[in-house]
Amino acid sequence: GGKSLSVRTGVQLTDSEAAGGQGSTTTLAINYPNEPLALSAWFSRVDDKFDPALGFVSRTGVTNMHLQALFNIYSKTGWVRLWQPFVESDHTGDLGLAMLDSNVWTGFYAESKTGDFTNIWVARHSETYDYAFPIRPGIVIPVGTYWWNDVQVEAGTSRSRRVDTYIRWRHGGYLTGHADSYNWNIGFRPTGRLQFNLNTGLRDYRLAEGSFKVRTGSVRASYTFSPDFQVSLLGQYDNLSRSLGANFRIKWIMQPGNELFLVVNQGYDTSEDRFRPTTNETSLKGAW
Repeated sequence: GGKSLSVRTGVQLTDSEAAGGQGSTTTLAINYPNEPLALSAWFSRVDDKFDPALGFVSRTGVTNMHLQALFNIYSKTGWVRLWQPFVESDHTGDLGLAMLDSNVWTGFYAESKTGDFTNIWVARHSETYDYAFPIRPGIVIPVGTYWWNDVQVEAGTSRSRRVDTYIRWRHGGYLTGHADSYNWNIGFRPTGRLQFNLNTGLRDYRLAEGSFKVRTGSVRASYTFSPDFQVSLLGQYDNLSRSLGANFRIKWIMQPGNELFLVVNQGYDTSEDRFRPTTNETSLKGAW
């Protein structure tokens, strides 16, 4: 009937002495990407002995489920081109399907004809910890399952503008207390080849075990000589480690499929109010 539906499934098997024998993972993805209603679902089960020696798995002995529903409402008049209410959820359980972590978001996304946008949602979260852990020195999160609610508001202007900006604010609970998060980003493109980007962030945690703030900042500059040759420089800082990191990169595509990268990473310790070099890494990578 003019609609599209796809179903994808897969099974991987491993046999590893290091993991203690045979393991497996099974995935199932269902996608219904239509207008105005779009639905998607993703399921997986990862055995506790699954060990992909040439791959990567973030967590074993778990089941995962991700669900999403979008409803697109288009307008030919007015400032807003698209309204998109949505519901999204993400759940992690053990192999017996007992819930470990969960997230449920409900909100809407809106976009103007020029590409400016806003995204607002409210959410319910839970996380389970089998072991106590220090989230900061002297601030230890006890064993247990924690539930909290929060709300996020973000808005930004189109990147097609010479100057674009983006702001985000999140407020609500977090683990044993409350948290606020603020982010601000501004981009500047004086020419089609030269780009600058400034990003700052503040996360304010107020937990039953103690309070702390995380401040981050980064500056990026890039110059594109041609679609095949680009130079970029990135600097970033955070107040907890009081370390400054710098990254310089040259990317050269000699021809499609043949690429060359030169990357220089430099770290500095600023804890004594001076720049003390701590790390240096220089790498040259070629792909043919």
